[in-house]
Amino acid sequence: MKVLLYNAGDAESHKKLGRELALLDKAEYVITVKKNRAVRSLSQNKYYHAILKIIAIDTGHTHEELHEICKKKFNGKAITFPKGGMEIVGQSTSDLDTGEFTGYINRVKQWAIDEFEIVIPEAKDVDYKQWMDIENNYEKSFNG
Repeated sequence: MKVLLYNAGDAESHKKLGRELALLDKAEYVITVKKNRAVRSLSQNKYYHAILKIIAIDTGHTHEELHEICKKKFNGKAITFPKGGMEIVGQSTSDLDTGEFTGYINRVKQWAIDEFEIVIPEAKDVDYKQWMDIENNYEKSFNG
């Protein structure tokens, strides 16, 4: 599999794509084109999972339970059935771009305030020791 970055409207990018296609062995190929976008960052992902652990410590719900609840509540998709029924299913957050994931995190943080009266610190305000304390408190709460 080959992945190329193509910039529409750029003549050099167009030429490069043509050269790459010309190098392929004679065969049939499937070419997929999708818009390039920044997917959520590792630091965003770490912060999100720390948020879930903070909520878990205070509520007794596990990290996994909270993740499933949040996916359904804040990244849900309505599935309709032929006889009129409907269900909301949580979608994966791994496909969200950085902006979408920031919005998702902010909705989770607001929910923590509204539902549990838990104020989540900003990522920039938490140092390494505090991250470790969150991890250790979660492990102590759920794994003895």
